[in-house]
Amino acid sequence: MRRLLTSRQQLEFNIEDRQSRLNASKVAYVITIFYMPAGSLLDYIIYRDLFWDFLLIRLLESFLLAIILPLLFLNIGRKFVKIWPLFLGLITSAVISWMIYKTEGANSVYYGGLNLVILVMSVLIPWSLWETMILWLGTLFLYTVACLAHSQIINIEVSFFIFLTGLACVISTYLASKARLKDFLLRQQLNERNDELQRLDQQKTQFFSNISHELRTPLTLILSPIQDLLHKSEKLPDQVHKTLLLAMQNSLRLLKLINDLLEVTRLEQAEFKADFKRIEAGGMVKSLAHSIRHLAIAKEIKLQIEGAKEPLWILGDLSLLEKVFLNLFTNAIKFTKEGGVIYVRCRKDGEQVFFEVEDTGIGIPEKELPNIFDRFHQVDGSSTRKYQGVGIGLSLVRDLVHKHGGKIEVKSEEGKGTCFQICLKGAPAQTDEEAVTLSTQTSSIPKASQDPLLAAFKSADRFLVHHEESEALPEIGQGEFTLLVVDDEPDMRRFITSTVSEKYTIIQAADGVSGLELAKARRPHLILLDWMLPGMSGPEVCKKIKGDKETRGIKILMLTAKMDEESKIEGLNAGADDFLVKPFSTLELQSRVKNHLNTAALEADLRESNQELQQALDHLKATESQLIQSEKMNAMGNLSAGLLHEINNPLNFSLTALSFASQSLSSDDEMVREALDDIENGLGRVRDIVSDLRIFAYPDEKGSLEWVSMEEPIKSALRMLSHELNNVEFESQVCNDSIAYLCRQQITHVVINLISNSVKATKDTAAKRKPQIYLKVEKVEDEYLRLSVKDNGCGVSQETLKKVFNPFFTTREVGEGLGIGLSLCHTLVKNHKGTIDMRSKEGEWTEVIVTLPINPAEGKDDSRNRLLQSI
Repeated sequence: MRRLLTSRQQLEFNIEDRQSRLNASKVAYVITIFYMPAGSLLDYIIYRDLFWDFLLIRLLESFLLAIILPLLFLNIGRKFVKIWPLFLGLITSAVISWMIYKTEGANSVYYGGLNLVILVMSVLIPWSLWETMILWLGTLFLYTVACLAHSQIINIEVSFFIFLTGLACVISTYLASKARLKDFLLRQQLNERNDELQRLDQQKTQFFSNISHELRTPLTLILSPIQDLLHKSEKLPDQVHKTLLLAMQNSLRLLKLINDLLEVTRLEQAEFKADFKRIEAGGMVKSLAHSIRHLAIAKEIKLQIEGAKEPLWILGDLSLLEKVFLNLFTNAIKFTKEGGVIYVRCRKDGEQVFFEVEDTGIGIPEKELPNIFDRFHQVDGSSTRKYQGVGIGLSLVRDLVHKHGGKIEVKSEEGKGTCFQICLKGAPAQTDEEAVTLSTQTSSIPKASQDPLLAAFKSADRFLVHHEESEALPEIGQGEFTLLVVDDEPDMRRFITSTVSEKYTIIQAADGVSGLELAKARRPHLILLDWMLPGMSGPEVCKKIKGDKETRGIKILMLTAKMDEESKIEGLNAGADDFLVKPFSTLELQSRVKNHLNTAALEADLRESNQELQQALDHLKATESQLIQSEKMNAMGNLSAGLLHEINNPLNFSLTALSFASQSLSSDDEMVREALDDIENGLGRVRDIVSDLRIFAYPDEKGSLEWVSMEEPIKSALRMLSHELNNVEFESQVCNDSIAYLCRQQITHVVINLISNSVKATKDTAAKRKPQIYLKVEKVEDEYLRLSVKDNGCGVSQETLKKVFNPFFTTREVGEGLGIGLSLCHTLVKNHKGTIDMRSKEGEWTEVIVTLPINPAEGKDDSRNRLLQSI
């Protein structure tokens, strides 16, 4: 890895390595000087008879090291920095080896001291691989010599243990040396990056400083002519006067931002020096507060100034302190609602002077308080924030206060208000003459005779944009097309509306939420939508408008200062039709608006044509379906009429013959009579089917209408279906006054069909539960009778429910039904001007509900009365 180092880096690494060795050697020498004599306690416990001899040798080593230690602080110590730690390690190993020789040789317990020397020196000293090997092998040699000199016996286990300890230290030293070199390279890279960042930061600071200076001059030259024109406002048209005011206000706003930015860059420059003078701070603060009182009055905020009775002298830079307090005053006004109060207090406590700016505004969330003075930090940094700013005001205030050797603190409770407190060191009092002079210096509003540049700068510092609350804004202009302008900047709204209000009707909104509500309520032809809005950002509003089928056709022109591709993609994904990048010209705005409105009109015509075509197509499909159904019904009607003619005669003949046969039977022929009854029931079923076919073939035949109690057709149906209801739990509930003007025979057919269908449905689930059928007749508002038949059978699917009343549709197997029962019921109920509907839950139940009118106009009240009397 050393090969990666340049010659300069190698030199720097060697210097750093030598210094690290020297520092570590000093520590190692100090530790050994104190801890070597301390080992005598072990000598006293284990080898008490050799205690004084060992103490002497320990003290001699400590004395020798104490002589060498001062050399480490001299040039000779730096020159031989690699020698001193090796000498320390080997001399200590030699002393411990002599003690091993004097005690038990290979069996001495002092061999642990040698391991300790190798471990401690390898960890403490930033050695190279070879230096560690020298200490390791030297220590092993000294131990071997001591053992041989004592008894010519070597303890293989102890020697192997020392060998392993040294090997581990050699490996760890090698890895540590590589890590030190790698760490050095990383620090070198980091230092280079830091140097580069500092250079870039200096360039950035210089750039901002230069550009701020360059911008201030043309801005001032813009403001001066505008002010001159405004002084002649009586000669200007009203619209021109409003435009000039708009230009002046926004020029002042831009100049204030440039002033703050320039002040920040000045503070970062090393050569920046404040012009400290003795200032009477109480008068200065009062004068500054009075200079911005007009801003508070414009917002209907009360400004209370509570000054100290005695003069408050401080040492400070007047221009810097003006920026501090003006920032705090304008912030308090910005974040305090109408009717609020701002308190400005000055007081002296000992040698310190305190200033407080307290408001009853919106407050600051507790979690934001630790970061409130960070540069570019904003309490609400989202695209939906209500109050504009770049986040350098309070950071600048903190830096300027620190420049004066003071401190600033903030206390706040969300929804109740905020209090900033500044503490500055007081200065000795001045003479009255000096105080008058300083009071003149703190004059807040520049006069016309003053330098115009200075006047513009001071006016900018006292400028504040008032943000209107989200409330109904006036509708402006008249025109065929309606435009919705959604922007939280009042000046931008005024500029847009004044540009396009001559041709179009303009409605306005100051935030995203009210803009979305207006878009849904008024359905404008075009929306001019700002990107950053309070409450809901422009892209969010755009996404909601385009996601609603009622408003998706509205054209949206997004107003934004963001020119990057990512922002454009985000806006297009949200559904924006076009972008208008700020700043834009009046001509461009008018052209874009006109083009989008023309496009919107063409698209509206196209949608209207498509709707007309779709309606015509739907009408044609419905007509075609009706024609096909009509042809089918005509064909089935003709077929049914022919069958009726062919079947009725033999059917009537058979029924007549059965009647004569039954009359001629004696009372003893029960089996024959039962057989004839079965035949008669079968022929009766055929007769019912023929009757159903007749009604189906001639649906317009209403039959004979009369006043009928619903109990009669229900009883008739139950008599005819008695054999089918044998195993069914049947329950009926009929209201007392269930009389309606209807055809008895047809309603009987309806009831029979409904009950018969329910019986069939319950057979499929008879194995699971006992079949149940519930029939109910009730009155509805004295105008209708409601007949419902509900069963606990197999039910039908939702898809089948759509087809149940179609002719010849059946869910039964072939031979189990013709599929005309429910269609017939539908026809009969329709003939009575009633309705029929089916509800069902597949696998559980089905209910058919029939609604019949009670007293149509052709009904006869006297018949109904007689029927009621009979009931």
